Formats: sequence, structure tokens, C-alpha cells
Amino acid sequence: MPRGHDPDTTLVIDHWAYQGSGYSPGGALLAAHVWHRRELERRFIAEEGCG
Repeated sequence: MPRGHDPDTTLVIDHWAYQGSGYSPGGALLAAHVWHRRELERRFIAEEGCG
């Protein structure tokens, strides 16, 4: 740990670069598809599957 470093702060050893937020249009479509598939699976299991 560098001398004089306050343990209650964040030490930055480079620089910060903003990369954006949220999904790209393609990423949003993929995330929605994954969510939908998991929701269908959750409902299928809740209804006790095929039995």
C-alpha cells in the first residue's frame, strides 16, 4: 500500500473512461430473448412440467 494512502478512499492507478450504459440494440434483443426463455421455463416448472 502506498505510504500516506487513506484506507477509506479509492486509489486510482490510471484513468477512468466512460464506456456507455445499457445494452446495444442487439444486446437488448438478446437479453429480452434470454429473459423470455427463462420465464417460460419457470412457468413450465411451476406447472409441474409434462406430468
